[in-house]
Amino acid sequence: MEDLYNYYAEIAEYVPNLPIFSYILVRLLMPLMKRLVDIPNVVGLKYSNSNMYELRHVIDLRQQNWTVLSGMDEQCVFATMQGAHGHIGSTLNCMPGVYCQIQDCCKNGKLDRAHELQQYANQVTNVIIAVGFPEALKEVMKMLGFDCGNPRLPSYPISNENQKILHKKLEGSGFSELVEI
Repeated sequence: MEDLYNYYAEIAEYVPNLPIFSYILVRLLMPLMKRLVDIPNVVGLKYSNSNMYELRHVIDLRQQNWTVLSGMDEQCVFATMQGAHGHIGSTLNCMPGVYCQIQDCCKNGKLDRAHELQQYANQVTNVIIAVGFPEALKEVMKMLGFDCGNPRLPSYPISNENQKILHKKLEGSGFSELVEI
């Protein structure tokens, strides 16, 4: 953890007037975050762990000049309920409307509907994961008219066979309806 703290502290020192947004994918996040919030220009982070209890503690670390975004698409509804300020995730690129509706439903007390929408989005996410997340997501974006190129190594472009499987499974997942939201 010391190396991560030193990394952000050094960046903050060199750019004292530039807001810094950390992205840390480690367990035992709290000890590190309790130190990072003392650096004035660290203004938030992307939280990609699944521990909603810890997420709430991260949100509560600072009351002002602090933004916490959830990176777990599959738990958008729960992160919103815990107070996440927003979301950054891979499947938000292909179904942004459903995630906006999830957030709106949570803010308006329609938690049952928010959870229902989350489950629909998760069906699509499950299909993408089953086929191979990086290559399948690139194919999904291509289907929507956004050719994002091939995935980076160690992932490879989607095979013709997996492409057919992906298209067929997406048809049965409610994908086209979610994309239209």
